[in-house]
Amino acid sequence: MHRRVYVHGLVERKAGKPMRIVAANEGRQADGIDLRMENADLARYTSNPVVGYGHDYWGRESLPIGRAVSTVIEGTQLLIEPEFDQDDEFAVAVERKLRAGYLNAVSIGFDVHDVDELGVPARWELFETSVVPLPMDAAALVASRAAGCPHCTSGAVVPVRALPESQTVRDVAARRRSQLIRARARVLLEGAAR
Repeated sequence: MHRRVYVHGLVERKAGKPMRIVAANEGRQADGIDLRMENADLARYTSNPVVGYGHDYWGRESLPIGRAVSTVIEGTQLLIEPEFDQDDEFAVAVERKLRAGYLNAVSIGFDVHDVDELGVPARWELFETSVVPLPMDAAALVASRAAGCPHCTSGAVVPVRALPESQTVRDVAARRRSQLIRARARVLLEGAAR
């Protein structure tokens, strides 16, 4: 069994330097999935390291805004260094807003395989990263080392809310999968109406 899910990340911004993004942290996130970096499969992503906007990649107007020139796992974090398409006005605007702090959220899209009852996937496969205005969890906003983020300097995982006892990881994943299917259907319907 596998599921497609999205989680938030962190951006480190320094004027005039490559941006280093903490795209994912190990541990249980708001979606109930407990990522372990040793279970990451980066092969698919490193062969096509797209950086998108808003996990929107279903139409011809949803082209990538950049690519990751570096993708590595360091300890409990997945790190990327994006290079934004300087010939794309929208991509340049997104980069500018990230560096200025007007956009602060990054999210990854990936498939999880063989999730156990604790929410730990035996393997997860990264397939895209996206800059997003609102991450899945309201507490999953990005902060940078340059802005003095206490979580960034310590290397700690940004805290996220715990699951209510009445919910299981499978419940949360099923609800999220349903939301993604409905969102994909809306995109397809809107595209057909044009």
